[in-house]
Amino acid sequence: MAERTVLGVDFSGAETSNATWVAYASLGDDGVLNVQSCESMGYHRQDAHEQLERRIWKLPYDAVAAMDFPFGVPQEFLTDEFAPNATMMPHVWEAVPAQDELPKFIKDMRPRLRNGDLKKFSKSKRLYDSRHYPKAKSPLDIGPELFPMTFYGMGMLHRLWFSDGSHFRVPPLEEQGRLGPVLLEVFPGAVLSAFGLLPKYQGYKSKKHPSRAQYLRFKIVTELEAGLIFPGFNISKVRDICIKVDHCLDSVVATIAAAGWAKDKTLFHRPEDHQDPVILATARLEGCIYSPIPNK
Repeated sequence: MAERTVLGVDFSGAETSNATWVAYASLGDDGVLNVQSCESMGYHRQDAHEQLERRIWKLPYDAVAAMDFPFGVPQEFLTDEFAPNATMMPHVWEAVPAQDELPKFIKDMRPRLRNGDLKKFSKSKRLYDSRHYPKAKSPLDIGPELFPMTFYGMGMLHRLWFSDGSHFRVPPLEEQGRLGPVLLEVFPGAVLSAFGLLPKYQGYKSKKHPSRAQYLRFKIVTELEAGLIFPGFNISKVRDICIKVDHCLDSVVATIAAAGWAKDKTLFHRPEDHQDPVILATARLEGCIYSPIPNK
């Protein structure tokens, strides 16, 4: 029986943390999604990101990697500050400082977004997100680590997209002959919300109330095992660690989004389907969260 590899990534921009997690799963022809592993990529940010990149490069051509970080930033920030001539996400990724320069760039940018001349952008949202997932935060939000995560993620996409031999596909960009793995921007919270698990189990990532948060993760895992989001879902190999670690659970939820895309991408809100060409052009510049359409 043929199986398709799907990857779920909970990405982190924290300097020292074990918060970047990757879950591997296989989607069979029978529609069963088997989660095979879920693990931290390491404690230090650069090591974790480098290990993640190596794994992405090794993915089969028909794999889908669903990654939890913003692939782009709002158009108004690009026009006024960062990449005024950009018309698509790859132009934005090219403007991201080199890997060894990013920490200083982020350190210098943070006070400008917090209280300085860029404060007006810290709550700016991307057009497609504001329409279909209004609860999503701005990719430029300064706390606690979303803003750094955005730029480290875009830096990784720059390396993946422009390296020799790159064949990755990144919706909603045109494929232009690329035939490799799909890299899909997702937000686990949007996936859980689409199926009614949020706000029902809001607080499953709380650090202030760890016992309750763990109980809520248990409830989410129980719902997943019952097939509420993805029928034929086998999480037995990583069940305990999903309950213990919220980052693991988020990466597993991302595999569900990846598998859903692999089965039928029309089950998602997609700017590619929008009647207004301006909406699609803006999404190709800013990026967007791909979220399942409830009850479809």
